[in-house]
Amino acid sequence: MTHDIPIAIELSLPYLDGDKFGAVRKVYTPAKDGVEAAIWQLAKAYIAMNDSGVPQLISHWLNTHAVIEPFIIASNRQLSVFHEINKHLHPHFRDTMNINAAARNLLINSEGIQYS
Repeated sequence: MTHDIPIAIELSLPYLDGDKFGAVRKVYTPAKDGVEAAIWQLAKAYIAMNDSGVPQLISHWLNTHAVIEPFIIASNRQLSVFHEINKHLHPHFRDTMNINAAARNLLINSEGIQYS
């Protein structure tokens, strides 16, 4: 069994004045002790955190919330509130559009995660 050990991690942040200057990039390399070792551990943790967010974004947001949104819109436009299918779907669809709007404003935007 082999373990892949990274030889370097490059992290970047956008400039505060926007993308007119590109991104601020920094490369981190492995270290055994001292502050550099702690920074290397933090860089690895940052990558692990980002990697864990991909399934959440793709599997949960895209394949659940985003996929169902057109059906919610179509149901609201085409079905009467008294229609049996609408009565059945309403409890499932009730908060999805609000949740999606909040996610777009807070999580999925060009400025990154917005904290309250």
